[in-house]
Amino acid sequence: MRWAIFFDISALVVYYFLSPSVGGIEKNISWFVVVFLWALTIASGTRGTWMAMAVVMGCAFFMGAMGRKWFFLQFLGSLSGMLLYKVFVWGISSMGFEVLHLAGDRISATMSSRGVLWGQAILMMQKKPILGFGPMHFANIPNSYAAHPHQSLLQWVSEWGVPSAILMAMMVIFSIYSMVKHSKILIKENDPNAPLYFCLSTALFSSLVQSQVDGVFVIPYTQFWIVLILGWLISVHFQTVGGKNNQSKYFKIHVFWIHGILFAVVLMLFSVFIYEAPRTYAGYNLLLESGMKRYEPRFWLHGVIGQSGK
Repeated sequence: MRWAIFFDISALVVYYFLSPSVGGIEKNISWFVVVFLWALTIASGTRGTWMAMAVVMGCAFFMGAMGRKWFFLQFLGSLSGMLLYKVFVWGISSMGFEVLHLAGDRISATMSSRGVLWGQAILMMQKKPILGFGPMHFANIPNSYAAHPHQSLLQWVSEWGVPSAILMAMMVIFSIYSMVKHSKILIKENDPNAPLYFCLSTALFSSLVQSQVDGVFVIPYTQFWIVLILGWLISVHFQTVGGKNNQSKYFKIHVFWIHGILFAVVLMLFSVFIYEAPRTYAGYNLLLESGMKRYEPRFWLHGVIGQSGK
């Protein structure tokens, strides 16, 4: 799942081909980046990323002339990336080294126990359908595979409940509709921000698609990139809606919520450093004394959530 960001970056780099203001040198460099990222994505063997690529490229094809140009650039990039990957593997093999875990072997591989994880999430939803088990409490139920179900909707419904999941799904659907509608308007008006908005939308949509089979919304590394792309997209969106007066109105409306969020973050950090940090250090020592070498989930030092000292 950590390879998911390669396609997000590739989706953004294509902007240099869609923008008329970009020169030839930048386009040549960006084409090399696109091909290299495709080669890395193919070599990673991450089928969720491949699926996200196929879905987003298929949708982009029906988004007018700009969408079809984006599609063909990514398609040519994928073919060139596959050729680069084949040449690299051939070169390594010709030097006498054995190459294991080829990308082609992943096509016929299993679902990596996702069926078990999804079944656990569904069972959690059935037991507590209204409010769920609580944030990150999927990780508190021991299993031999993973600390999250590798499916964003199932994780949300199991931890936050069915009503919350329905509201979240409605918000996501409305956001996708708004992105598509606004992107078409910008393209029709030949807005200079249209290529950037389109590429940011495809990058964000690809992450959403892959989150249906991977944990891209859980891992901090991919979370950082998703938040960065989303914030960038929101900024471009408000820059292209209704002029400066409308932008000022949106800013005044949201300034209260911005201060509220910042206040909540300060309280959370105070709680973490004053209350949680000492307990985390003590739990870490108990974890070492117990002989456990594997963190569950791996980015918490004190082991399984809710079982301090065990």
